[in-house]
Amino acid sequence: MKQATIILAILLGFAVTSCDNGGDKTMYLQAQMVNHIGIAAFENEYTGTYRADAAVYEVVLDTENGKADVACRITLPTGKMGTIDLRGMSLSVDAKTGGYYIKQTADTRSQGSYTVTDFSGIIDLTSSTTSKSHFSFIVENHYQVNATIAEMRFTGVTADIKDADGNMRTLSNGTVVTTLNPTTKKASITITGLDYDGNLGKERTLTYENLDFAPCDNGYKIKASVASPTTNGDVALAKYKLKDFEAEIDFFDDFDASYTIDNIGEVKLDLINRNNN
Repeated sequence: MKQATIILAILLGFAVTSCDNGGDKTMYLQAQMVNHIGIAAFENEYTGTYRADAAVYEVVLDTENGKADVACRITLPTGKMGTIDLRGMSLSVDAKTGGYYIKQTADTRSQGSYTVTDFSGIIDLTSSTTSKSHFSFIVENHYQVNATIAEMRFTGVTADIKDADGNMRTLSNGTVVTTLNPTTKKASITITGLDYDGNLGKERTLTYENLDFAPCDNGYKIKASVASPTTNGDVALAKYKLKDFEAEIDFFDDFDASYTIDNIGEVKLDLINRNNN
């Protein structure tokens, strides 16, 4: 592959540059992602220790020859630091996203300080945030790593809202966008497409910031005992204060949350369309 300077990382997606010289098409990418690291699922040992770290991935896609390179620095739950550097992985078009699918093969060369097995990943370059991009691999035959873009978008979310009298309303086609900051251990969440009041006929866009998040065995948990929405001058939004908010994200496959809002009732969110757009 031809060499080029990799451009600076951006927070929510891949920064990309490419060259096309005589049919040789190579893309150079860099992205800041969230590394979720824990004990591999097949291990008998269970420690309950997980890490969620910011990590910059450098990726080279040789689309002409169907090859990909991926490199990153990894910090294990023990605090040990090392690198992965995989060269010559298989590259193909991903039918689901229209982006690229990367897979480690027997011909892959590992040049980092860590042993890496079972690497696979999706790079989605078709959306503005590339939020479907993710990697999965095992380090040192012991630690499972799942890397996701910091911003994750879930569409087709349904909401069951139960008022104080026990009456239930069901809303559909909501959208939830979560953004994780592994440095501060805080998350923000934006919920759109839901008419909480029922008699307004008006959907709300509500954003809550500085929520606590932590990695768990199969993804991330976000919690807040109380959280007020950002109003941006619209004081009518202030009444939608969340209480006892709990959400769980299962690496793009699932999202659910529960919370209460005064004078609205109990709210349960669930992902019903798992083709997260």
